[in-house]
Amino acid sequence: DNGCSTTESITVNALPAAPTASNIDYCQDETATALSATALTGHTLVWYDTDATTALTSAPTPTTTTAGTTTYYVAQSNDNTGCEGAQASITVTVNPTPTISGSTSVCVDATTTLTGSGNPATTSPWASSDDDIATVSSLGLVTGVAAGTVTITYTDDNGCSTTESITVNALPAATITSSNANNIICLGESVIFTATGGSTYEFFVNGSSQGSASSTATFTSTTLSDNDVVTVEVTNSNGCSVTSSGITMTVNALPSFTTDLSGAETLCSGSSLSVIASGTGTISYQWYESSDNSSWSAITSATSSSYAPTSSQYYKVVATDGTTNCTTTSTVVDVTMDNIDPVAVAQDITVALDASGAASITTADIDNGSSDNCSLTLALDITSFDCDDLGANTVTLTATDGSNNTHSATATVTVVDNIDPTITAPAAVTV
Repeated sequence: DNGCSTTESITVNALPAAPTASNIDYCQDETATALSATALTGHTLVWYDTDATTALTSAPTPTTTTAGTTTYYVAQSNDNTGCEGAQASITVTVNPTPTISGSTSVCVDATTTLTGSGNPATTSPWASSDDDIATVSSLGLVTGVAAGTVTITYTDDNGCSTTESITVNALPAATITSSNANNIICLGESVIFTATGGSTYEFFVNGSSQGSASSTATFTSTTLSDNDVVTVEVTNSNGCSVTSSGITMTVNALPSFTTDLSGAETLCSGSSLSVIASGTGTISYQWYESSDNSSWSAITSATSSSYAPTSSQYYKVVATDGTTNCTTTSTVVDVTMDNIDPVAVAQDITVALDASGAASITTADIDNGSSDNCSLTLALDITSFDCDDLGANTVTLTATDGSNNTHSATATVTVVDNIDPTITAPAAVTV
């Protein structure tokens, strides 16, 4: 305020530029190191927390336990002037650990596809710890090679990896057997197939399923054809399946009746039932009879292609092929033995006594067209007459067929004497 003045020289120092620093990536839970930056010669790095204002005593070490992005800051201070320049940011990105999804078990010779999260690494994103147990393709396709456990590693495009333990399950030992020791049957014959080695079974004929898989280890068929191949798919408790080797069946044709029995027949006594059958070899026959069409009995010695029934019953015949031993049963025939009475028709006649006073007649003399559906015989109760029978006489004509059905008719036989008597005179007598 006295109006006096003085001067002082002030030096204004330039601020240093921001230090050189680069962003950095980590995988989640990867071990991190302290951040770094490059300071100019004669300068010292000054570190700041994520708020850019809280100074740190040293370079921070990022935390990688949580995926995300964190930014730290760093500046540099001139050692001579103490001037601190602008801050550089360092962004720390913690990439999440990738995940693997998909089945963790696979059967030998089967495949399963694993899927990794994010984008896979461009080179070798998938790896197996043991290719002798399971292999894995670049697309995550795992192929079981042998029973055991293997570790599969997946790497994403951030270079982060994860692993999954894969169990390779063994295949069951599938077997199938037939109830017929030599696998040779006749058409329509029942055969039972039995499988072992698993917990569920699905049977196939020529590759066509015979029913859904179940715990039932047997399959019964009566409809196999020649050269049909029967297999079974066996699945164990791990869900692993294998198809057995096939059983090729020989199915022989049955003999066939070119002449068969009919459903019902009425037979005359002595009439026969006849059939004709053909097959691979010589055909033999056996006849059977039944009173109720349910319980059957073989007829002794009835072993030809024909048989003459003696009673009203049910009959059938079994034809056997001598080469294949296959059999065919004929149609059952309900036989009714003839029960129709014949019809006796008689006519009246007149007969004359002969010179000896006798006369005789035959059935042909009395028969006037007697008939029957079967053959018949005729008989008369009276065939001879004499002088005592002059006049009308009643005779009976009886018709009898082979089943002993009878019918009678009467006729009148008029006996006449047309011969004059002869008188023989004695020699002349003189009285």
